[in-house]
Amino acid sequence: MEINLNSPSKSVQQKEIEGLHQKIDEDRCIEIQAAIVRIMKARQTVEHALLIQEVIQQLSSRFKLEIPVIEVNSI
Repeated sequence: MEINLNSPSKSVQQKEIEGLHQKIDEDRCIEIQAAIVRIMKARQTVEHALLIQEVIQQLSSRFKLEIPVIEVNSI
């Protein structure tokens, strides 16, 4: 019976994947907040629907956005 000690266990890989997904989500939150700040600096006042639309337009090339995620980060 041979055991390969060089390959990481599945539980370690799963933890690394979960950590990676969490880091990606945090980075996306920062990107969304930065887009909101850029839009609001350019326009002093803007309706909520237009703000959401512009955030989606600016960030759609980077990643797929969902409206609830934007709304959570806009608070």
